[in-house]
Amino acid sequence: MASFIDANLILRYLLNDPEAESVEQLFRKQEDLILSNLVVAEIVWTLTSFYRWRKDKIIPPLLGLIKLPFIKADKNLLLSALEIYHKHNIDYVDAYLIALINKRKIKTLYSYDKHFDKIKHITRREP
Repeated sequence: MASFIDANLILRYLLNDPEAESVEQLFRKQEDLILSNLVVAEIVWTLTSFYRWRKDKIIPPLLGLIKLPFIKADKNLLLSALEIYHKHNIDYVDAYLIALINKRKIKTLYSYDKHFDKIKHITRREP
């Protein structure tokens, strides 16, 4: 039986807080843990805004987490979002949006954010 995992567990683990050991014990059980796309966004936001982590510090442990066999997630979408986040000067939520657009084979995005113009295969429009 699977269980959801919340952002605070992953954050405790990544920040090596006192609770990190109990999270490690949970991982050693290799029970199916569901990691939602929104939880990943919360993790990235918390690490960048509150802890001032840079992309190059955030991405490797998240890639490792997502690739764990007992982590159940939309892995291809999350990996794509992290790759886009790494390559472009945009925030994670916008990178996730681009990954979702790619997955759904959509070519047009309505937005006032001009940084989407850097993404060659997407046409940004304003209403």
